[in-house]
Amino acid sequence: MNGIMISRQFLKISCIKLAILLSFNSINGFSQSKKIGNLVFETIKEKDKPLATIRGTINVFEDNIAKKGKKIQLNIEVVAARTDEGKEAPMFIIMGGPGQAATDLVSFFSEIFEKINLKSDLVFIDQRGTGKSNPLQLKVAYNSLQDYFRDEFSINRIIKESYDSLARKNNLENYGTLNAIADIEKIRQEMAYDKINLYGTSYGTRVVIAYANKYPERVRTVTLKGLVPPGLVIPYNFAEDAQRSLDLLINDCMEDSACNYAFPELAKEMKSFFSKPFPLKIEIEDPGTNQKEQIELSKETVALNLRVLLMSPSLTKTIPYLFTQANKGNYSPLTDMILTIKKSYVHGIYDGMTLCVVCNEDYPVLAKMTSKNESQTFLKDCWVQRIRNACSLWNKEKKELPEIIIKKHNVPALIISGNRDAATPPKYGEQALKYFSNGRHLIINQGSHSFDGLRNCVENIICDFVISGQVTHLKTECIDSIEFPAYKLD
Repeated sequence: MNGIMISRQFLKISCIKLAILLSFNSINGFSQSKKIGNLVFETIKEKDKPLATIRGTINVFEDNIAKKGKKIQLNIEVVAARTDEGKEAPMFIIMGGPGQAATDLVSFFSEIFEKINLKSDLVFIDQRGTGKSNPLQLKVAYNSLQDYFRDEFSINRIIKESYDSLARKNNLENYGTLNAIADIEKIRQEMAYDKINLYGTSYGTRVVIAYANKYPERVRTVTLKGLVPPGLVIPYNFAEDAQRSLDLLINDCMEDSACNYAFPELAKEMKSFFSKPFPLKIEIEDPGTNQKEQIELSKETVALNLRVLLMSPSLTKTIPYLFTQANKGNYSPLTDMILTIKKSYVHGIYDGMTLCVVCNEDYPVLAKMTSKNESQTFLKDCWVQRIRNACSLWNKEKKELPEIIIKKHNVPALIISGNRDAATPPKYGEQALKYFSNGRHLIINQGSHSFDGLRNCVENIICDFVISGQVTHLKTECIDSIEFPAYKLD
């Protein structure tokens, strides 16, 4: 969740360097078009995407609850099942953020769900407001390095201009969970699927749970990773959850001989850094021009990005090095990382849609909640204040959408939490489990929010679950052998 809660798979390109090159053939060859139910799909040839990928669109009402008014076009990509013989229920991939486009992750999920894809279509819907489904983004210009180190949610001019521009053409109340589940159901009907399997990550779990609640008879299985359970108000608990993750890191470093030798006073180093007289004036090099430029680095910018670093083990392992180097006056490793994260965010998150969800679904409740004392956390009330600031302009009247009442269902549900997760720790998986009488919750001790470090284990568990439709008898022993990566020491 960043945007708000985001499953950080989009960082694989620049930070984790997950190179996914797929080229398996479709059983249907290279025909120009293919019909699934009532929808026509065209074969696409796009870098890194499987050759079996096809793309289609569907027009839906912007207000698809009332089913009236203007229509918008939703983008759908399908990696067709590699065999039509004994074809099984498809798997719909629902992404997080809020604000992530599912079709940006076609290559990644096609690889990890390859066993499912043998007999099941993999369906990727760009949720309305993201990708090619009427995308909603803030009006932001990046003309200097300093622009990448600012927080747009805290700049009233950007929020107001963006809202005014987007609201002239769109009813922004219609870009959230209620309409998303109506879109999924419409697409399921038009594609003539009887039942579907659903995979949701981060904010996507909110959508999946809501869909399974409304249409349980249409759901074969649900897989939920990095839970945003019903009732969780974004971003009320961000500070305490992120601090918990940092404390786990500090304790782990003390117990790791190499890390403790290199960074024997990590807790003091972190406290020392955040005690600096911010904003810091730092000279850094623009990687595009190799020219040096002075920027101001705020405490809030660092804190926001530290939370992101804690969401992926491959990034978490760099934290001791980044902050101890900064305390020595070498800010380049830290600022380079922040720049990389921000550029990934710019290309991977549709932040206008982020605010549509949070300002309409969470902010009206958040505005009524008593502020917590977050003074002992590194994030403090940064996230809460930036959302209150942005949403006071995005949803001035604090208008509340209809509450989604979640009931208990017997849909088979596999729930996966990473113990190190800075965004959605295991307690949220436990909260969600109570809605599924036929559910199972797996906690990956060395896992976090992203899929980083879980390959060749968790993906196999998910595939076995979806193929069998059963949470019992899953082979889960491999999760105990998942290790945290070696710390970056120099």
